Amino acid sequence: MASKKLFEFRIRLFITAVFAFSNIYLLNAQTSVLPEWQKGINFTNSMTIDKGYGSIASLEAMKQAKKINVRWIAVVPFLYQPDPTKGEINFMSDLDPGCVTEKNLRTTIIEAHELGLKVMLKPHLWVGSIGLRSSINLITTKEISEWFSNYQKLILTYAKIAQEEKVEMLSIGVELGELTTTSNNSKWRSLIRKIRSIYNGRLIYSANWDKEFEQIQFWDLLDFMGLDYYFPLKVNDNTPDSEVVNKINIVSRYIEEIQKKWNKSLIFTEIGFRSAENSAYSPWKPQNELVKPDMKVQEICYKAIFEVYWNKPWLWGMYWWKWTSDPDDGGIHNNKFTPKHKPAELILSQWYSLKH
Repeated sequence: MASKKLFEFRIRLFITAVFAFSNIYLLNAQTSVLPEWQKGINFTNSMTIDKGYGSIASLEAMKQAKKINVRWIAVVPFLYQPDPTKGEINFMSDLDPGCVTEKNLRTTIIEAHELGLKVMLKPHLWVGSIGLRSSINLITTKEISEWFSNYQKLILTYAKIAQEEKVEMLSIGVELGELTTTSNNSKWRSLIRKIRSIYNGRLIYSANWDKEFEQIQFWDLLDFMGLDYYFPLKVNDNTPDSEVVNKINIVSRYIEEIQKKWNKSLIFTEIGFRSAENSAYSPWKPQNELVKPDMKVQEICYKAIFEVYWNKPWLWGMYWWKWTSDPDDGGIHNNKFTPKHKPAELILSQWYSLKH
């Protein structure tokens, strides 16, 4: 009798183990597939109902992107933190009808998939009146805990949407500098585990190019390291191509040093240059409408970036900032980030047409 009970116990234990393994396998099935090099753009909402996500115009803008050999798009909804010193966070669509609603977000993802494009869902946080995440200044433990509690609720909502719409990759945060310090490492690790319990696609974090890229200590729990690439380049229209490449190679060596510490593949979750005079000096700065458009500086920076990084074995893709949902955006009189209808678009299309 004792041996029979022992046998039955072992059988139950075996069955339990099989089910547990099956659940783990199913949860990670998508992330176990060998990744492809991501020929991407940040596909941003134009903030107007007639040309925003979910509109006919938005679908046309996605078709434009596919035509120039884009194969991945980052879809960018916004969260809103009204006060940089408080932990309150909301969906921005609750406050502004021009922002991305859940319905329009899902429509955009579905349409992208129907076009054969793959999707990274990349929620951004808009802080205060001008949007700067660097302005976040939470001092007390209570404020920080409140922030993480609210952020978790919202990002888990996006994780659920990503799972339901079969989104290929989810960015769990974008340039949250002061909140990704070592003191908050355990909070991020807990959040990542909770996201994994809901979403079985690949995970990435989009770090700012400054000290944040170095300080993050939870890269090991993610599928990719993500970097928003806005390193200053002291180049202009007259800078020789070889000199531009040399300057970018210096940055490349720095990035590779950080990447090697974690032995983790990396993606440029944002990279971009405005088509404006001297824009490469401070490529992170928003455009000033009074600055003279300059197609050449954007073009030479695009060309040099591709030449330096295309064959780096540790890089698995890049997402150019930005390609809006307005198909008429851009053009040679536009001094903003978009390469649309500019010489830089041809550079992007030519490189993305190559097999990687």
